Amino acid sequence: MRGDDAGFNVNTRTNPFDLSDLPREERAASADLRARALDVIERHVPGEVTDSAREGATRTAQRSSSKHYDAELVNRHIIESSHPDYVEDFRRHVATAGQFNSERLSRAAMSLTAANGGVLVPQFLDSTIVLTNDGTENEIRQISGQVSITTDQWDGVTSAGVTAGYAAEATEASDNSPTFVAPTIRPERAQAYIIGSFEMIADTGFDEVGMLFMDAFDRADETAMAVSAPVPTAPKVKGVSKRKVWKFEVTDVSELPPEYLIANEKAIGGVVRALKDKTNIPGVRVYFEETLAAGS
Repeated sequence: MRGDDAGFNVNTRTNPFDLSDLPREERAASADLRARALDVIERHVPGEVTDSAREGATRTAQRSSSKHYDAELVNRHIIESSHPDYVEDFRRHVATAGQFNSERLSRAAMSLTAANGGVLVPQFLDSTIVLTNDGTENEIRQISGQVSITTDQWDGVTSAGVTAGYAAEATEASDNSPTFVAPTIRPERAQAYIIGSFEMIADTGFDEVGMLFMDAFDRADETAMAVSAPVPTAPKVKGVSKRKVWKFEVTDVSELPPEYLIANEKAIGGVVRALKDKTNIPGVRVYFEETLAAGS
């Protein structure tokens, strides 16, 4: 077969694992190793190796050397660690919890440096991303509702309510008029942006990135909702006096009585629509109602 390096014709022998007959010329040897590695991936790797893993190994074998990448060393690793004897010895080594050691494995275990067998040690990468930040339960979001508006600002009305009390008979009633406050909330867009090449997405699947986004939004929510915006000082007006307006802030959601908790119906509805009769949320009964749907 024709090697990737121009000017060299590389013929792979019947036994690609026999490296005793490699060409002496450096470029020819590199091309021969690449051809042998590709042959091993195609015909000699264990049957349980998936097609996607073979494709990944093939792309690796076809890479060219660079400043930080030794293609010849990698292709030697592919050939050596795919040898049937090495694969069988390694299986027995694992099955016996390290009690079995052959000469081939012992040579590989002499040192983890590349020159002393380190390239023969099988590698495993767990692509599950483990978050190391402090994290958050985002409890304020869990008890909060959502309101859709068509303007750039939400205007509401709040009140601490009317304070009732007991009085003696025939005494004048006190003024318990409530105080109203008009809070405003301006909507803001939460955002997070990351960059990934098509090659990286194709090779990794990008499966874990969604979890990173959800964690980022939870932490952004907690910060935005827990920190109050500065309240502007009202201008002094003649004839207007100050009065105390009692307010509150939730310091520990877990200690609130049940009557002060509001179920997040939007979140529950999203789970029910996705899981249907397989929904398992304590305190929630899942049912369906039939409606008419017309098709064209």
